[in-house]
Amino acid sequence: MYFFYYIPIGLDVGARKRPFVTYFLALSCVILFLLYRYRPIGQWWDFTLLIFQPAAPTAATAVTHAFLHGGWMHLIGNLVYLIVFGRPLEDRLGSFRFYLVFALSAAIGAYVHLVLTAIFSPAYLPYGVIGASGATSGILGAYLVRLHFSRVRVGYWVFMPLQGVNRAGRTYVPVVFAILFWFVLQGIRAVMQFGMGGVSVAYSVHLGGFAAGVLLAVGFGALARGRAERRLAAARRRFEGADWFGAQAEYAEYLAIEQGDAGVNAELARARFAAGDRPGARECYVEAVRL
Repeated sequence: MYFFYYIPIGLDVGARKRPFVTYFLALSCVILFLLYRYRPIGQWWDFTLLIFQPAAPTAATAVTHAFLHGGWMHLIGNLVYLIVFGRPLEDRLGSFRFYLVFALSAAIGAYVHLVLTAIFSPAYLPYGVIGASGATSGILGAYLVRLHFSRVRVGYWVFMPLQGVNRAGRTYVPVVFAILFWFVLQGIRAVMQFGMGGVSVAYSVHLGGFAAGVLLAVGFGALARGRAERRLAAARRRFEGADWFGAQAEYAEYLAIEQGDAGVNAELARARFAAGDRPGARECYVEAVRL
């Protein structure tokens, strides 16, 4: 008997501006969850109409189902992923593109679930789908493309009574490992689920949403910008470690991609000044002021 649980609680990258869309989506999920759970049908509304029905799909419900949740834990779990990963991603992609990732990942995840259910478990087509899991999976996919160099802080609990292990704590994990481990786990669960003929949790929505997020981020050019920011992060680490020449090389690689960054030109000037290259530092400061 063993138990292993983990949840993301932070990142080593932040947001430089307020992520209004992330908070708006989170608040919308909370409000619609409360209305759906406690007042699903009224004189002028019926929130059950927002559910995605694989047996009768519509483009509208492929998005609206993401704002409904079946229980508090379902809601809280999705909000954690949305807020933790959504804030820095919205900052990098921009609010409009971030919303597109959320909405299109939800829709594509829903239709992937429809197709796989029709193939492997057609008896479950009448069962509706709710939850932002497809949308948050898309955010994870886009995050993996744009901020693949970062680390995620996870809280974990390992309980193995027969082995005498009961351990809990927090640690940083490379985000590539954390997200790919999550993706493989979703794939295994989806295969096992369809193999047993049940669709109680729509893991196929997670897979479809994740793939959509990856493809959208690549289409938005996030991979090149992610590589550039990785160079910038490496340059700053080298600078803090007094590796002036290594920092200069990383700054130069970054500026080859992001040529109009005045602040980084100033940082490169400081690295050159610290290395004794005063003419080079002066040149970078002039460029920073010009920009």
